[in-house]
Amino acid sequence: MIGATKKPGQTTHLPEAGLAAVLERIQPKPGNGPLLLPYLPQQHPVYRGKSANAVKRERGQLFAVFAQTGLPESALPYVLEVLETEPYAALMAGAARALRGLPEPRPQLVPYLLKAITIVQYTDDTVFFVAGPPLTSEPTTALREIAQTFQWFGSSASDALAELRRFCADPYRNNRVKAEFEKAIEAIEQDNRPLHRSCCEVSFRMRETRSVRGTEKPHDLVLEDQERQQIRYGDYFRGKPAVVVFFYTRCDNPNKCSLTIARLGHLQKALQAEALAESVKIAAITYDPFHDDPFRMKAYGEARGLTLDDENRLFRAENGLTTLLNYFDSGVNYMGSLVNHHTTELFVLDEKGMIVSRYQQLQWQLPEVIADLKNRLSGEPAHKTGIGSRMKAKALALSSPVLSFLIVFFPKCPLCWAAYLSVFGITNLHVLRFASRMQPLLIALLCFNVLVLYRVARRRNGFGPVYWSLAGLVSLGGLGVGLRWPVFGYLGIGLLLVGALLNSLPHNVYIRFRLGWARLFAALRFRSLALDGSQKEENGSYHAGS
Repeated sequence: MIGATKKPGQTTHLPEAGLAAVLERIQPKPGNGPLLLPYLPQQHPVYRGKSANAVKRERGQLFAVFAQTGLPESALPYVLEVLETEPYAALMAGAARALRGLPEPRPQLVPYLLKAITIVQYTDDTVFFVAGPPLTSEPTTALREIAQTFQWFGSSASDALAELRRFCADPYRNNRVKAEFEKAIEAIEQDNRPLHRSCCEVSFRMRETRSVRGTEKPHDLVLEDQERQQIRYGDYFRGKPAVVVFFYTRCDNPNKCSLTIARLGHLQKALQAEALAESVKIAAITYDPFHDDPFRMKAYGEARGLTLDDENRLFRAENGLTTLLNYFDSGVNYMGSLVNHHTTELFVLDEKGMIVSRYQQLQWQLPEVIADLKNRLSGEPAHKTGIGSRMKAKALALSSPVLSFLIVFFPKCPLCWAAYLSVFGITNLHVLRFASRMQPLLIALLCFNVLVLYRVARRRNGFGPVYWSLAGLVSLGGLGVGLRWPVFGYLGIGLLLVGALLNSLPHNVYIRFRLGWARLFAALRFRSLALDGSQKEENGSYHAGS
């Protein structure tokens, strides 16, 4: 390699000490887990220049050692990433064994083990883990390690019993593997330890980040998109927040690159539903620019439901890829110009193209990314939790309900004025002649309420509450007060209250509320069509009988 032309991602030397030598130096005894943490990131130099299979075997061995040293909390995301994405037996077996290095079983991790069964069940194979000097090894398989981890979990895995029984009932399963899972079922049923459930989910997907110190900024880097158009990094990622993912078309793991691009298409649709599509840019950058030409990128993206236009693009960078990957501190490594291992990652950029948050290891979730983007659009960083920002958020959330209730109880006619004056003990009826002059104030309050809702729509619950309140403004202000039709006045009050209530709901509750109504209407629509169809059928049979 010395003297050869070096492409981005290529290495000119192998590391002086491989991971096997590192594991020999670090004794596999309790308390030594933190010494292994530096070797967990996929971009570590120890993996450069090695084949994909060699990297998987080495990382599987690394994970397996955590069962003896203890599994630190910061290593858990890397272990769970394997359990939910990797169909390779060596990696899966090591990750399943690593969970036994936790201080105690956690019920929240059971879904990851169940998902691991579905991922590796057709690619399971014999695995040899080096137990330490002298170099002795024992054969195992990924499914056996998963079963033994379920045995270790005991009563903490009671929610998995139904799935484990279904697995053992399959007549095509290997008898030795089934025997291990039957032992797991027995261990779970016989474990009398109390089950400690937690309301908190495993959540460490997003981390605040900055570019790596000392790395060159890629703002002058020229990118080529799927239409062969070239644009500078600093020109494209400017003016709007952006979402960036990495992929490559030769990736043979369906749970990584292919799924990432498909979920990016789902993110596009979710942003459209939230009325945020015009405010956010999306980019997917290939790890493999010398193979992924514009035609391949475009076909790959469109086949997975990604909509491509001027603000939703696929990019490659033949020159300067190393600078780009270093800037993002991307979890990828190479053998020559070929990717030998990579993680799942998504980055959120600000209006100047600077990284503000990252999602790595575990699969990123749409609600988390959308909430992050809403914070960027509102000018509040995702990590900002000061008293001032919290008070501002609460004030914005309460402004619409307060305005709506103020409008509801605003005196709108002489009878209302007489009632309020009577309550407060004011008997001077001459005040009533000023009642008509207060109507412009009512209209102003109505308009201000709609304006407040519009201002917070992008970072709250979209424009649905705005439409309800706008309908209330027209009904109450235009028809109720303007044309003096009382019925529309009452209708407008109801519409304003609905808009205020929808705006004040937490975003996740609002989404569930919308989905519930959509399902209800779909069910009613289906029932209506079914009744129409049966009625037509009866009419047809009647005419046929006649």
